[in-house]
Formats: sequence, C-alpha cells, structure tokens
Amino acid sequence: MKKITQSNRFESCLNQLRFWITTIQNSLHFDLENHFKNQNVIFKAVMIFALLNSNYFYSKENFRMDNNSLEKTISTVSPTTNGNLTMTASGSFTWAGPYGSGLTYTSSGVYTHITTNELGFPNTATLNLTITVNSFIIGTASCGRTISNLSVTISTPVVPGTPIYKFRVKNLITNAIIIIDRPTNNFSLINYISNGILLGTPYEIEVSTDGGATYGPPCALNTPAPFSNIGAQCGTTLTSMSQNIFCTFPPNVTSFRFRVTNTVTNQVQILTRISPNFNFNQLASRSCGTKYFVEVALRNTDNVTYLPYSTGCEINTQSITTTGSENIAICSGQTYTWPANGITYSTAQTGVTVTTGCNIATLNLTIIPHPAAPTGLACYETANFNTTSCAWEVTGTQPAAPTGLACYETASFNTTTCQWDVTGTQPI
Repeated sequence: MKKITQSNRFESCLNQLRFWITTIQNSLHFDLENHFKNQNVIFKAVMIFALLNSNYFYSKENFRMDNNSLEKTISTVSPTTNGNLTMTASGSFTWAGPYGSGLTYTSSGVYTHITTNELGFPNTATLNLTITVNSFIIGTASCGRTISNLSVTISTPVVPGTPIYKFRVKNLITNAIIIIDRPTNNFSLINYISNGILLGTPYEIEVSTDGGATYGPPCALNTPAPFSNIGAQCGTTLTSMSQNIFCTFPPNVTSFRFRVTNTVTNQVQILTRISPNFNFNQLASRSCGTKYFVEVALRNTDNVTYLPYSTGCEINTQSITTTGSENIAICSGQTYTWPANGITYSTAQTGVTVTTGCNIATLNLTIIPHPAAPTGLACYETANFNTTSCAWEVTGTQPAAPTGLACYETASFNTTTCQWDVTGTQPI
C-alpha cells in the first residue's frame, strides 16, 4: 500500500487540476464536486493521478476525509509491463523503443529493459527472443539439392558477434547426429569423413549461434552417389588376357569392386581393387573368345560398405588361336622335340596341348614302324633308308649296253659281274 498525504507541492498545479477535474468528472460514477466540494486541491490531484494510471484502481471506500486534511490510499497492482514481446528473428534482432532497449541481439535469450512510464513509475518490458539462421548456401546451390562432391563449402549467413557456429548434421537414414563446431560460418563434409559422413546419403543440417540452445530451420541435402563406368572399352575385344580394363575414378573413392559375369555359364566373380583397373588374368577363372558383363561398385567413405553397382557393359575376351600346333610322323626309334613346350618325344602323342593366353597349340605325333630293307635288288641297285619319309629308297641304274658291236658279236648283261659280256667271232 502506498500512502499519499497533503503537500504544498501540489499548490502550483491548482489551475491545471481544476481544468482536468472539469473535463473528467462527468465520466465518474459519482459527482466529485458535489461530494468533495469543500476539499482542497490535494484530493483533486490524487484523484487525477489515480485515473491516469491504468495499473491503479479507485473506489469511494479508499478515501477518508476530515476538516483539516484529506488522504487517499491507493492500492497498486504491480509495476507496469508495457512492451512485452516474443520474437523469432533470423540472424539478429534490434529491440526498438519506446519500450525496447534499442540494442541489436544476435543470440537467443530473455532480455529486459526498464523505462519510466508517463506517471514516473518504472515500466519493465521483457523480450523473449529466438535467433535462427534459416538459410544455407551449398556451393552455388541451395537446400534440397545433391552436392557435387564432399568438398563443397556449406555456409550460413554471418551473425555478428557469434564466436562459434554449431552445425548439427543428421543422417536421415540412421538418424546418427554429428555436431560440428566452427569459428566461421561454413564447413565442408569432406573434413568429417572420419566422423561418419557417407556418400549417397540424405542429410539434414541445422545451425545454432547460441551454443546449441536453439537451432534454426533445417536444410536438407544429399551427398553424391558416385558411379564408375568402363567407358570406351565397352563392346571391344581384348588383345590378351593381361590387357587392363579401366573404369572412371570419381573423387572421394578409395576402392573399386568389379563384378564379372560369364554370359555363357553365368558364373559371377568379384574382384576388389584399390586401383581403377583389372585384367582377366587376375580372375580365378576365365575363358577365351567369351563375352563377359562387367560392372563396377565404389567403396563408401566408411571403408566397409559399397555403393550400388553402376550400369555394366559387355567385353569380349580375345579369340582362341592355334599357333604352334603340329601333326608330326616320325620313324620308330627316332625322337621329336616340340618347340611349343621344348619337350622331346619318342613315342606317339595325341592331342597334347600348350595354352599361352588364348593360344592353344596341339601336338599329334605318329610313330611309323621301321620297314624291312627291300630284297631282290639288281647288282647295280642300292637301298637306302630315308629317315624323313621313314621308307627305303632304291637307287642305281643298269649300265648301258655296249654299242658298235660287229655283226657277229652279241652283248649279254652279267648279273654276277654286273657288266655286259660281248661274245662271238668273225666267220672265216
């Protein structure tokens, strides 16, 4: 309760208070002048004070009068609180007058400012402020996009006076949350791979400028899901099993998984490589002159899981050749050394193969029995064995018969002496 008594300090306001009384008395629920016409100015001043302040109340029971003084007891409800404000602002907020402080705030919180009201009493205004950062710049794009790579800079507007920008990054598949504290208003996901940032994953990013007390609206983005293609080698035929097959090399990738399918047998083989290439000699099983379907999957940044396989393509292994194949016949007792493997054979061989890449050399070796020497040769004939043809060859010709014989002479071939004998005498 506040007690106000008569004081000379009201005397100077007499004329002005009389005007105020005249103006407002018709609005009261009883006639002031008739009820208190013999009272002094102090009462009138107190009455005007009560009427002007909306946080005070007045009733006839609150007044006591006697012949010498008048005092009024006014019950106060509370100090005035005009100008209370609840506000959500992006980045910063300036609390303007007449009740505000005029200061600019960059952090969420509850702030108060005390002023003096028109009656000289204190007025306490309260600001309940939430500061948000509701926009992000992701490289050259905005929220809701897929970033081109993990090195893209993700930034939020600068909030003056903010010592730490606290970014909250949520994996929308696993709901795992990563908190990133930065002295600047930006960061790149590539710097937080060890914290669990994955490729091909949707994320939600929020930022706080008040130490994590409040966060601004979320920004959705997708990390890239890179893929790798075989490229120009698709549809070609390899020249050898050792020829490397290359795939493209996207950023932020550390391992390549090749899935190779034999389109004839449907056998599937998986080969994991740290380099973006492989060759068929590195597979446990391979076939020449065969069409294969090759796909590539890239290892994720967790170094455990792999992203989906890319669209594959067909690659043909080199055709089968038969260079070095031999069909050979040798005589019994002879040997043959095959250049394809350097082995010397003395017995018959059928279908011996040597495979080098896609070349298959085959040896068929026949042993021909050694024939008996020919008999009944003429005295001038000689039989020689041909080791190439594995046959006897007879050579030699009968000497020519003598010429210029007399009419009485006769030439006869002597098989014993292997010469011509001339006989006959001239008649007498």
